[in-house]
Amino acid sequence: MLYAHPSGPPARVDRNDPSRRGCRSRRGAQLLAQAVSSVGVDLFSNLGGYIIDAMVGIGFALAAIAARRWGASKSMPWLLVFAALTWTFGTMSDGLGRESGWWVPLAGFQMGYVVVVVVTVVGYPTGRVTSWPGRIAVAAAAFLYLSNIVVHLFFVDPAADRACLCAENPLALVSDVDLNYRVAWWPAQWHGLVAIVLLVTVAVRWIRGTQPWKSINLLMTVAVLGLAIAWLYLAITEFIGGSRPSPVLFYLVTLSHLAIAVIYAAGLFQLTQTRARVADVMIAARDGIDRTTWDRLTRQALDDRSAQVLWRSGSRGLVDADGAVTPRPASAFAVTSDREEVALIAHDPATAAKRDLLASLAESIRLTSENDRLAGELERSLAQVRESRQRLVGAADDTRRRIERDLHDGAQQLLLTAALSVENASRRAASSDDPELARMLATATEQLVLARRELRELARGITPAVLNHGGLDAALEELALRCPVPTSVTVVGDGRPSELAETTVYFSVAEGLTNIAKHSGATSASVEVQLGHPLHLTITDDGIGGATAAAGGGLAGLADRIEAVGGELTVWSPVGRGTIIRASVPSLEHEPA
Repeated sequence: MLYAHPSGPPARVDRNDPSRRGCRSRRGAQLLAQAVSSVGVDLFSNLGGYIIDAMVGIGFALAAIAARRWGASKSMPWLLVFAALTWTFGTMSDGLGRESGWWVPLAGFQMGYVVVVVVTVVGYPTGRVTSWPGRIAVAAAAFLYLSNIVVHLFFVDPAADRACLCAENPLALVSDVDLNYRVAWWPAQWHGLVAIVLLVTVAVRWIRGTQPWKSINLLMTVAVLGLAIAWLYLAITEFIGGSRPSPVLFYLVTLSHLAIAVIYAAGLFQLTQTRARVADVMIAARDGIDRTTWDRLTRQALDDRSAQVLWRSGSRGLVDADGAVTPRPASAFAVTSDREEVALIAHDPATAAKRDLLASLAESIRLTSENDRLAGELERSLAQVRESRQRLVGAADDTRRRIERDLHDGAQQLLLTAALSVENASRRAASSDDPELARMLATATEQLVLARRELRELARGITPAVLNHGGLDAALEELALRCPVPTSVTVVGDGRPSELAETTVYFSVAEGLTNIAKHSGATSASVEVQLGHPLHLTITDDGIGGATAAAGGGLAGLADRIEAVGGELTVWSPVGRGTIIRASVPSLEHEPA
């Protein structure tokens, strides 16, 4: 849309041409050729030109909507709206040329779309111009645009040419027909200068660009090259005063603008797909992923085969997914947590334009890293609690054994000695003449025997001797014999569990059988033990059910005992259908003797 659209009358077809005579198929082919030719002529008419111009304006407007909807830079939607308006004003200026002097200001402002085209190209696809060559190109285009505005606003007056019969420019400072002719070629030269800037910028970026950058910018680069070469050719032709270029060249310029708008909108849509891949990464990271998977997902999300995540590893510095030390890359995005760098997203330089995506991906990595750290700390805390509980249980078992040993070796032996002494004294008193003394000594002997029996029972409750000497199966058999509910005992497996496991299972069975005898109303019970690591315990009865291991329930103490050594307890006890208690207890087996 540099100049008025070329037009000309349709090519005349001689209906008396001898070539029209012949077979019907040849005549049909000629008619088809004429139709195609007619369409081509219509495209190069003024009406066709206006239609294509309108398509370009609509293309810029739709690109502005895409920029607004799909999250480009905040200024880019407004710049594209500006491009659509200035392009449309340029089209209007052709129609207002003879009716109003305002076509001159419109002609000056219409070139604003060129600056937007430069921004779109060098900032593709996000619209952010971050490189120095790009910024220089935008600054040069803006300077030339402002110069064009000043020239058209104040130094062009079409009314100076009396043969034009045009309206005056109300803002013109001078009215000189020669000046008008000198300025008339300025738009073409202005486009030529912008074309040179664009060609240099595109060439530098293409030479410096990496393969991923080239794959992203290929279509945009082709469209820009077509536009810039056409601009430059038109500028040279106008400068040397050559013949009017072919109409095809004008439409190449116009369609190149439309292609740039469409390619830009397509690039934004591709960014939305990339954002969707980043969302997929965040969903996948919720369940925890390893570092190799992080690299794969990062490459997919950024569409960058060179991308990888480097992790901070203390004094070693940065390491890759395999743990190998890696130097800091030139292009990377930092992942920070509490102002400390925890990782880097190494990427191709072209990926730096996707700053929002990099920030989203970095946040996902940070959250996952934080979750892993917190989960590790929680697991370590739980491990410390479990170890502490095991130490407490082990200390309690050691104390029990010491008390049992002290009772057996100390108090029980003293009571036995006292009982024997009293019994001897009782026999001597029986042969004397003092029956009252004999009776008192006999009573004392009975009380000493009873005290010794009760002390033995107390020692058995603290830690049974049969468990130490006969093993777990013998100790459980003794518990079953003492239980008022008929109870069967089954122990399967070889080897002997650790002392902690044996003690835990013994007292768990003792407590379970006590609950069965007191509360279940059962007529039979069974105890099954599967030796191994872990050791599995099952206690079953056919009572009334309704038991629970929750706090305040009858089996709460049993649950605490099992969990204190790192085991697990489950209770199945529907009302009226008995109770099944299942427990697993960690146990490192001893070798069988």
